[in-house]
Amino acid sequence: MGLTRSILITSGQATIPRKIVYGGGLHLCTPYTPRVETCSNCRTIGHRTDVCIQPRTHRCPRCGQLHPKEANPTCTPVCIICEGPHLSGTRECKHRHLPKVARPKSPREPRSQEGVDHSLRGASTKRCEPHAGQRKGQSKSSDQPTWADKLKTSNGTRPPATNTPPAPDPRDQELRALRVEVSRLTTLLTQSPTPPSPPSQQPSPEQVTPPTAQSPNSPATHSSPPPPP
Repeated sequence: MGLTRSILITSGQATIPRKIVYGGGLHLCTPYTPRVETCSNCRTIGHRTDVCIQPRTHRCPRCGQLHPKEANPTCTPVCIICEGPHLSGTRECKHRHLPKVARPKSPREPRSQEGVDHSLRGASTKRCEPHAGQRKGQSKSSDQPTWADKLKTSNGTRPPATNTPPAPDPRDQELRALRVEVSRLTTLLTQSPTPPSPPSQQPSPEQVTPPTAQSPNSPATHSSPPPPP
C-alpha cells in the first residue's frame, strides 16, 4: 500500500462492502467523500499547495499573515473555505466536503401497470368472497325447491329428454346429387353400342403378288398377250 495508510477503491456495486481482502490482510472500508482542496500559499481553493503556480509568499498556513515561524503558534487560525476561526478543512468546517452530484435516476415503470395489477388482484379477491346477499340467498334456497326438483314429474321421475335431429347439411345433398349423376353416366357408357372399327388402309394378302425370281443365265422371255377371238 506504499507510504499512505489508505487507498481509494471504486466499486461497481450500489452497496459498499464493510471489509476487503488486500495484500493478505483484511481492511475496513468506509465511504469516501471528496473534500475541497485548499492552497495555503495563495489562500484559494481548487488546488493544493504543492501544485500552486504562484510564487512562494511564505505566509503562515494558519492565519495567512507574514510573521516568523513559531514552535508553538499562538495566532488565530482562519479557514480558507469559510473564513471561520478554525483550521482549513477540519471537522469544524461545515463546507469542507464537495456537494454531491445528483445522478440521473433510471426511468421507472409507469404506475398504470401497477394499478392494473392491483385492480386484477382486487377483482380476484372480490370474486372469491361471496356477497352478503348471496349468503342470505343460500340460506333461503335450502327451504325452497331447486330447479331440478321442479323438472321432476309427480311420479318423481324426470321427463324423457327430446333429441332433436340436427339440421341437414347442404353439402350432403350436393354429394348425393353427384353420386346419382355419376351412376347415370356409368349406365349410359355400359349400355351404348361399341363403335365400328375403321377400315384398314393396308392391301389384303390376296392382292399382293410376289415377284418371280429369274436366273441370270436364262434368256429374257417376252410373253405377248393372246389374240382376241
